[in-house]
Amino acid sequence: MLLDFILALQIDGRKKMGEGIFIYVKNGTYHIYNFKNMWTVEEEMTDITISRDEKVLFYLANGKVFKYLYLSKGKTPKVIDENVSSYHISEKGDTAYYMKENTLYRWSKGKIDKIAENVEGFSCSRDGERVKYTQDNQEYIYTDGKPLYFSNTVFYRNDFKEIWYVKDNRLYVYEKGKNELVVENVKRIFNIHDEGVYYLDQEDRLLWYDGRVHTVFEKVTDSYFMYRFERDKPIIVYEDNSHGLHVAVKDKVHKMKEPSSSDYAINSAGTKIIYRAISEGGFGDLVMYDVESGKSHLVDTKVIFFNFIPNTDKCIYFKTENNTITTFVDGVEVDKQIRIDSIKADAKGSIIYTKKSDSESVFLDLYIFKEDKPILVGETIADYVYFNDKAIVYKNGSKDLYFFDGKIKSKIDANVDDLLTVSHEYYPSDDFFDHDTLYSLFRLFL
Repeated sequence: MLLDFILALQIDGRKKMGEGIFIYVKNGTYHIYNFKNMWTVEEEMTDITISRDEKVLFYLANGKVFKYLYLSKGKTPKVIDENVSSYHISEKGDTAYYMKENTLYRWSKGKIDKIAENVEGFSCSRDGERVKYTQDNQEYIYTDGKPLYFSNTVFYRNDFKEIWYVKDNRLYVYEKGKNELVVENVKRIFNIHDEGVYYLDQEDRLLWYDGRVHTVFEKVTDSYFMYRFERDKPIIVYEDNSHGLHVAVKDKVHKMKEPSSSDYAINSAGTKIIYRAISEGGFGDLVMYDVESGKSHLVDTKVIFFNFIPNTDKCIYFKTENNTITTFVDGVEVDKQIRIDSIKADAKGSIIYTKKSDSESVFLDLYIFKEDKPILVGETIADYVYFNDKAIVYKNGSKDLYFFDGKIKSKIDANVDDLLTVSHEYYPSDDFFDHDTLYSLFRLFL
C-alpha cells in the first residue's frame, strides 16, 4: 500500500510539497519514507535524528547499536559503534559525537577518536568541529584537537567559537585563540547579544555595555527585581515591587504607565508586550503595549490564558463564557473547547490543535487554523507528524495512516502500530524552527 501511495504522489504532483521524512512501524518492521524513496529496517529504531539536509539518518538499533543510513535509493544502514547510550550530530551529518560507557567519542569520515572519559553530558557545534562537555562538574570545549577550560564561564556564542567568562570581576571573551577584556566591575551577566551586554555591577546597578557603559536601572535588589530577557533580542523586562513593568531596549528604558501584571508575553520582534490586568474572578483585561510609542490598547476582556504566535504580532488567547472556553486570534474566533496543551504554531503562524468530536467522545480530531478559518485534518487522531500546512501525516484510532495535503487526505497504509518522530539536531545557536516544525504555545499545561 505504501508503494501505491508513492506512485500516487509522483503522478498527482503532491511530492512538490518539500523535504520531509516519516517512519512508521507495522508488524515489527520500520518503514522509512522521504516522499521519494522508501527503506525498511527489521530492528527496533530509537533516538532517531536526521541531518539538516535530510540526507543522512542516525539512530540506535535495539537501544544500543549506533547506526547511520544515507537516504539514497538502495542504501542500507551501517554500524558506527555498539553499546552507545546517546549521541549528537553535525548539521551535515558528516560528524557525530557519542557516549559509550561514560566515554565521549568522535566519529567522522569513518574514523573514531576518543575525546574524554567520565563525561556527564555534551553537545556539539553545527559544523561538528567543536563539542562542549561536562567532566567532574566542569565544562570544557574540545576544539582543534584539545580541551579548553575556563572557570566561571557564563556564555557560549557563535557555535561555540566564542567563550565568555568572568574572572576577578572582569568579563572576557575567548575567540580565535585569544582572550580579550570586555568590561570591568562585573558582578553578574544577564545576557549577551551582538549589540552589547546586560550585566549587574558590584554596586548592583543594571548596566548595558556596547563599547560604552549605560545605566539601565540604578539599584537592583533580589527582593523586588524580577526579570526576563529575550535570547535573540537586546531586550530585558523587569518588574518593580509595585508590579510595574520596565522594558529596556539596549540603553533605552520604557516604563508602562498603566497598572500591569507579571503575567505577560513579548512578541518575536521585541516590539510589543501583552499582559493581563487581573480582575475579579481570575479573569482579566488583555492589554497590548507598544514598546516604541509607549502606548497601550485593550485587546479583549475576560481573558484567562494568552500568548504571542511566533514570528508574528498576532495574539492567541482564551475566554470563558457560559462554561465554554473559546479560543481567539486577534479577536477572530478559532474554535471552542480546544485542548489547550495541544495548540502549536508553525513558522508561518498557522495554528494546529486537537479537540473532542463531541463532549462524550474519547477521541480527538486534528485541525489546522489558517486564513482565519479552521480546517479538519483528520478524525480520531492517535498521532501525527507535521511538515507544513500542506503536508501532514497522521495515524487514527483505527490504526490507519493518512497523508493530508491541505485539502484532501490519502490513505498510506492500514494496521499501523506506531508513527515515529524524526528530529533534527538541536544547536544552541538555533532559531526554534531550525530544528522543529511546531512550537507549543502553552507548555505550562504539558
